[in-house]
Amino acid sequence: MAMDEVIWGIVGCGAVTEVKAGPAFSRVAGSRLAAVMRRDPHKARDYARRHDVPRWYNSLGDLLRDPEVNAIYIATPTNSHCELTLQALASGRPVLVEKPMALNASEATRMVNAAERADRPLFVAYYKRALPRLEALRHVVQSGELGPARCAVATHMRPRRLHPRQAWKLDPAINGGGLFVDAQVHTLDWLDHCFGPPRDAQALVRSLSSSGVDDLVTYSLGWDAGQVASGTYCFGAGPRTDNLTIYAAKGSVSTAILSGGELVVRWDDGEQELRPYADPPHVHEPLIARVVEHLRGGRPAPSSGYDGLRTTQLVDRLYAGFRSQTRRAAPA
Repeated sequence: MAMDEVIWGIVGCGAVTEVKAGPAFSRVAGSRLAAVMRRDPHKARDYARRHDVPRWYNSLGDLLRDPEVNAIYIATPTNSHCELTLQALASGRPVLVEKPMALNASEATRMVNAAERADRPLFVAYYKRALPRLEALRHVVQSGELGPARCAVATHMRPRRLHPRQAWKLDPAINGGGLFVDAQVHTLDWLDHCFGPPRDAQALVRSLSSSGVDDLVTYSLGWDAGQVASGTYCFGAGPRTDNLTIYAAKGSVSTAILSGGELVVRWDDGEQELRPYADPPHVHEPLIARVVEHLRGGRPAPSSGYDGLRTTQLVDRLYAGFRSQTRRAAPA
């Protein structure tokens, strides 16, 4: 049944909710943020005060007993996504869960199955699927403007000095892997969004440090229609690089996946065109708007639980050899 108004409760008030996502819930028409939950009551209260959120809680049970909240956004570390999603769905509410969707495909499958049993929508916060700049990239590729797409090349280099503030992002038991799993799942998911799920997938995954965390990954993907993709990610090499280029019969188009910028279109005769796109200040907002539209009876949102499951399954395929070599099972 379509909702008249989507009234959100946030589980977890970490960095992603401060600017990227949190403010957007009350900026979208037909949507508002009514409550937040964090285990630390002082941090929960402080977040609610700073963002003008009416209510705060320090337990999920209390949030789920809030009679006004009718949708849940889960923004906690990855190892808690599955259990929190199951509880929220069991309460009868639709759920938007942060990416990566789960530690592994087994957990993601449980989440999708729970949504089916509860007859409630499940969405994954792969917000790149709705970001105007990357939708423009997809349009250029799919429109045939540059002729048939042949291959995609993704490169992401990050010097080790740019260590993430959240240490859990480098802990496979919490995050399901290192920074590749945390960040480059956006690229894998966008390629699925543009070309569909790949038939072929393989990767080399290496650890460059004594920690054993996966910080060097190179992968290859292939589709039934003939396109291929390759990607290289390294946490320990510079300068910082973030680029995705799609090569087609008549030229190429490039942009950054993880940071802002323009589309760079290059034609095979040497001509070049820059198409500027300014990402919105709250980058999750376009996806949240689509989720709200869906929940209010409109067109489907572009990042469902099924989409998130496919990306998690792809990560498991790419990491199978690394986990076998290191005797590290898929995080449970």
